[in-house]
Amino acid sequence: MIKNKLIINSSQNNKQLLQKELDIFFKLLNILVKTKPYLVVIVLHEYFRNLYPDDTFLKFSENNHKKRITKTLKQLIKFVKISSKIKSYNIKFKKELVHKNLIEKNDLVFSKIFLAHENKIHNKKYLNNLKNLGLNKRYFKNKYILDAGTGAGRHAKIFSSLSARKIIAVDNKLTIKKNLKETKIKNVIYKEGNVLNLKFRKSVFDFVNCYGVLHHTSTIDKGIQELLRVLKKGGYLLLYIYGRGGIYWKSRKEMNKIFRNIPQNYTRKIFEIINVPKERFIFEDCWYAPIETYTYKKKLEKILIGHKIDSFKRLINKTFEKNKNIWGDGELIYLIKK
Repeated sequence: MIKNKLIINSSQNNKQLLQKELDIFFKLLNILVKTKPYLVVIVLHEYFRNLYPDDTFLKFSENNHKKRITKTLKQLIKFVKISSKIKSYNIKFKKELVHKNLIEKNDLVFSKIFLAHENKIHNKKYLNNLKNLGLNKRYFKNKYILDAGTGAGRHAKIFSSLSARKIIAVDNKLTIKKNLKETKIKNVIYKEGNVLNLKFRKSVFDFVNCYGVLHHTSTIDKGIQELLRVLKKGGYLLLYIYGRGGIYWKSRKEMNKIFRNIPQNYTRKIFEIINVPKERFIFEDCWYAPIETYTYKKKLEKILIGHKIDSFKRLINKTFEKNKNIWGDGELIYLIKK
């Protein structure tokens, strides 16, 4: 009994120490960003890549996630403290430029990147997720599908390759007109729309895909209600939204705040200088999200239970589950049957 108490106390102390160092880290960066934004980009690139369970571009020297992140934080804090003593020329960005980048973020920057990179890796992972949730490729044949928040249309392309009868790909005006006008995919119809207010009759789609979209809107509950409204009884909704808890999501929030002081084009130039592969667009995607909402698993499931659904199943990530201090509730991916 005493041994168990010691283990619990030790775990709590380690969590508090990690949290304390995280607070120090971001406090220092918020000072550094005023004079050395280029170093902030480099430092947060190093920190963020270490927050992931793996890195396919730069291999980890330490595979224990907690040890690696703790060590990385300590090293970067030392580096930032030393860097802050170096004299620097004054750098001032126009607020209008930063704001313009944020507005255009999803619409003009990322859709083309999403189409050009990592599609094979993402497509394989996406289909594996569906399989693990109980749906195989054959399910989509002759189905009428809504891709809500289609972005670059990568999921619409998957459904087309699986012989879906028709795919309606919905997104905002800029994305549809600017990014998708040259994208010709069989059986896909692009429509301008808002996932919180869809212009479709109720109960029309066999399958609704909303993957990484609702956490960028003003209300997740309203979004789920609307997606279920247009779904047929017996049909499926695949929903992916960001979780909450752990230092990962806290870090995401703090990084997003910091990059509201650095124009996205400036960050991209720094990435080009240090030769960051274009496939690593996930960094900018997270740093420059205009709206990013995090939700606890219990809260999301409470919302789902409150709507008229038959059942739901969550995709479990064992790495996230074993390291909740780091990733909290992780990524919330659900297959929901109406």
